[in-house]
Amino acid sequence: MKITVETTAVRDLVQITAEGFAGKIFRFPRHQLSHIKRSGLIDSAGHFICYVLYNDHFDKQKFGNNIYIGQSRNGFSRIEDHHEGKQDWNQAIVISPDDFDMDSIYRLESDLIKRIQWSMKFKGENIKKEEGGVLCPCQSDVYQGFIDRLYEIFEALSIDVFTMNTNGLLYYKDHDNCFARIISYSPPVIEILKGSVMKYASASFYIEELKERGIPVENRSDGAGYCSDFFIFNHDELFTLGDKFVDNFDSYFLNLNGLSFKKLRNNNEKQG
Repeated sequence: MKITVETTAVRDLVQITAEGFAGKIFRFPRHQLSHIKRSGLIDSAGHFICYVLYNDHFDKQKFGNNIYIGQSRNGFSRIEDHHEGKQDWNQAIVISPDDFDMDSIYRLESDLIKRIQWSMKFKGENIKKEEGGVLCPCQSDVYQGFIDRLYEIFEALSIDVFTMNTNGLLYYKDHDNCFARIISYSPPVIEILKGSVMKYASASFYIEELKERGIPVENRSDGAGYCSDFFIFNHDELFTLGDKFVDNFDSYFLNLNGLSFKKLRNNNEKQG
């Protein structure tokens, strides 16, 4: 598939097209919003678009690098609304199909939101459970071809916004301040990040190894008047989990959107 990436008359606004892809993709930084609107390069009134707002300054120590996905028939006006009301984004992607109706654009928004659940880099702000957009059989094949090409373009250009199982954050269930990264799926290896805190009573499958490494233990209140020993991680620490720990790992480590490592691992194997 031949992909064309073009600079435009507006600095930092990039237009992406590809063979077999019935539409355009635009990528631009937030600070150029007013210049892009004046240029008229992106269709606005009366033209359906889907847009993605995110922050590309990913910080592995930060819990939740938010991403927002929306759609509109008056797209630029809607993005301007988000410029006024949303703080945590500095980049935008606009997906502009050539000939989508309302159902197709709703389906695109819904599918992109569902896919972002698998991210280990971004936390979706508006994840929905409902299915958006009802397509008739005559629309389904065209739509599927469009979204398949869309993901291929992103992958080819290393735009990792919708990459599934991106190497990023997990957090320990019930402990929002205990973070880890997947290093390997087989055998399961994780890296618990410096600054993480793990309650002794909830770390049964780590306790012996934690003691052997001499990680400091403190006595703290959990906020409900109960005191317990806590492991404080002064350094990033790698842990290789044996087979008997995999079930615990699957159950208790989640990504930023609440999916368990088991689901992430199974999906990775299917994709693989």
